Amino acid sequence: MRKIFLALVLMILAAPFGAAQVKKVTIEVDGLTCPFCAYGLEKRLSKIEGVREVKIFVDQGKAELEARQEGLVDLQEVEPAVRKAGFTPRIIRVEATGQVVDWNGEPALLVAQGQVRFVLDNAELIGKLQELLAEKGTQSKVTLTGRLKEIVPEGHHGHPLTLWLERYEIS
Repeated sequence: MRKIFLALVLMILAAPFGAAQVKKVTIEVDGLTCPFCAYGLEKRLSKIEGVREVKIFVDQGKAELEARQEGLVDLQEVEPAVRKAGFTPRIIRVEATGQVVDWNGEPALLVAQGQVRFVLDNAELIGKLQELLAEKGTQSKVTLTGRLKEIVPEGHHGHPLTLWLERYEIS
């Protein structure tokens, strides 16, 4: 009985994040010049955990990764996969849905039941987003798009990623 109760409590606590996910990752890639190159990059990116589909746009020099339904793309693997395919990754953009929370005094986006955390940057847009959330409720689901960069505090593992906020939508 105790196990059932604990399982129900965990399901209730996880419910606000049930639809949370990384939806899409777009990578600007240098050196992408031909269909043969695109095929090699597509093969590498398809191996990343959580990726459902890869689209390569040779003429635009970019790759788009669409996440599986559960939205748990391993973002730590994106840059190394591009490099292993023989290319230079430039700007990496992420579209993610989740809940904006306070994380160590900074605004952050929790996605996929808290498993991926983005610290948000861009004070101007964050201020506007927080005003809207104050009106609509802090439990609102938010979809954010932004440029990805890592924060690597010295000696700290499991660090969050930083998302330079470019766009937001509250549902």
